[in-house]
Amino acid sequence: MVEGQSEGEGAWGRVTRYSVPIGWALEAIGMRHSAKIVGVAVCAALGLAGGLAGCNRFVEGGTGVSYDTHTYVSTSEQPKTVSLIDTRTDEVMWTVEVPVGRKLVVRFVNNYYPQNRSFPDQMRWDLIDPDAVYGGLANEMPVPTSRRLQMELRTPGELAPNDRPRTASTPAAGMN
Repeated sequence: MVEGQSEGEGAWGRVTRYSVPIGWALEAIGMRHSAKIVGVAVCAALGLAGGLAGCNRFVEGGTGVSYDTHTYVSTSEQPKTVSLIDTRTDEVMWTVEVPVGRKLVVRFVNNYYPQNRSFPDQMRWDLIDPDAVYGGLANEMPVPTSRRLQMELRTPGELAPNDRPRTASTPAAGMN
């Protein structure tokens, strides 16, 4: 359906909102039947893509809305270690040294285990490629509601596994 507002005199002047089927709207702008189907499909695909684009993207700094998802990208200049602290006891419950060239995504789901009074929430996490912005999180564990994620920087200069220097090979015999 396409919604809009009517302006003008007469009977339509009293109607402030109207709805028409999307097919009529496409016909009004001169689209043929086959083009209408493509138009509706494109509109639906763009709407779906737009909806997915805004939901829970794994980008450092967050999406600007409260999904309770945290993303840490570890680089050679800023290698990161992330810990989960139980703030009731100041106990470190979980720690991961994010490898250089990887991204850690942590997401909390509130009241996932309602029968567990000490640890009712769920933490899902995974190490993924730094270019990935969507995906499932393969690991999970129950966590308390009173918690804190703490990120620390390790000493700069670490290399990603693929960036490690290669050992120099000696030239083959007779090649000088």
